[in-house]
Amino acid sequence: MISLYIAGDSVLHRCSAAVKLIVSLVMATVLVIPHLSWWAIAVCGALCAIWYAMSGLGPHVFARQLWSAWWVVAFTVVVQVFFVPWQTTAFNAVRVLELVMIANLVTLTTRTEDMLDTVLAALRPLRRFGVNPDRIGLLCALTISAIPLINRNVRIVREANQARGGHGGVTAWAVPLLVLILKQSDELADALDSRGL
Repeated sequence: MISLYIAGDSVLHRCSAAVKLIVSLVMATVLVIPHLSWWAIAVCGALCAIWYAMSGLGPHVFARQLWSAWWVVAFTVVVQVFFVPWQTTAFNAVRVLELVMIANLVTLTTRTEDMLDTVLAALRPLRRFGVNPDRIGLLCALTISAIPLINRNVRIVREANQARGGHGGVTAWAVPLLVLILKQSDELADALDSRGL
């Protein structure tokens, strides 16, 4: 499984995957509450910045994650800007940015195997009701890793395009990005199929 984990010995690295997943789930729940106030968004953003500082990953990683999330924010703005007031669009864009940054932080400081084991342990009691915790755990782990992985792909493709002169507009990096994502999807599908999943 593709992992974006960066080894470290910070407080967040030593914290259990269960705690990080629960905290990130609570934060995500708060951020999707309708009619959330700006001060609540600001508090969530401050907490996110503090956690990045505690992670020991350094400001360059924080800046890189912030920059790589631009495409998600841009998509949010484009989808909403023609239908809702600009204040609401900006508000929702900040929400999405914070959600992406939290997901990135969990992925960067937690091994995928640890996340998967935590989800499996939580779902194991449901096996008696016919639920397959292995499949659900795998789905959750893949979902958690998806956004940071796509962010990394965006950065790789854009850097390659800039190294070639940066010409060609959006299609110069959008098409290679799509090809890269589809290639990785095929590789993942083959890996899952070989394991009978």
